[in-house]
Amino acid sequence: MHVARRKTPGSCEEDGDWCYENGFLICDATEGYILETAGRHYWAAEHVPKGARRNISNGLSIRVPSSTHAQICELAKAKKWWVDGDFDWKAAMSQGGLASANLPPEGRERAGKEWLAKMPSEPGFGDMAECLRDAESGICMQGYFESTGSQISLLGGSGGATVHWFTTGSDPSETCYKPFAFGADGGVGVEGEAAVDTAQLWRAHKQKRQGARAELLKLEAELVRRVGDAGGCATPELFLDAVQQERAVLQRFS
Repeated sequence: MHVARRKTPGSCEEDGDWCYENGFLICDATEGYILETAGRHYWAAEHVPKGARRNISNGLSIRVPSSTHAQICELAKAKKWWVDGDFDWKAAMSQGGLASANLPPEGRERAGKEWLAKMPSEPGFGDMAECLRDAESGICMQGYFESTGSQISLLGGSGGATVHWFTTGSDPSETCYKPFAFGADGGVGVEGEAAVDTAQLWRAHKQKRQGARAELLKLEAELVRRVGDAGGCATPELFLDAVQQERAVLQRFS
């Protein structure tokens, strides 16, 4: 594993050293894995088969892992975090096995699980966008801690189109998702064009310009239509055009 090599966990803020353990959702069109870390060396993974639904938040969520770091069970027994039976990653690693009262999902993790449970059999872009814009539950964080970006990936599989949608510069309640696609040979961006300045977009959205949100949602609907008209495909040029249109909307409401 690359957990120690990649210096995980790391800082969770731009100009500070506050940090916590990290979790990752890794998937393709056929299956997925949840990877969670404890310190710089220990980890656990859970296999998510096709058709299953799974979400994570900032907290340990894996109960009985599919695989783990080779020494984690030995360590947990030595520390008396775990004795016998199936190894429960969350119970053992949460406060040294003392967090049993907090094992059920809560907060944003619970809200995300509830959203997934009520979605249709084949959730689409609109279903996920509505979920990720849920500020009341805290999924879309606002206030002292804020969501700084959001992503929806529609994975085609079996030759189908794959499109990644990014906000790029703010939380999804403040802006629109824009369709992203890799260029030739996996390149990012459009040849001959400057890279997208996401920091500039972030600063613009922080001004909370009145009226801009409605226009940005109209832009998002148009982008969804254009991707649909293209057979579910996006292009680097469409992403750049979307960012330029977003900037124009923000300038009109400045």
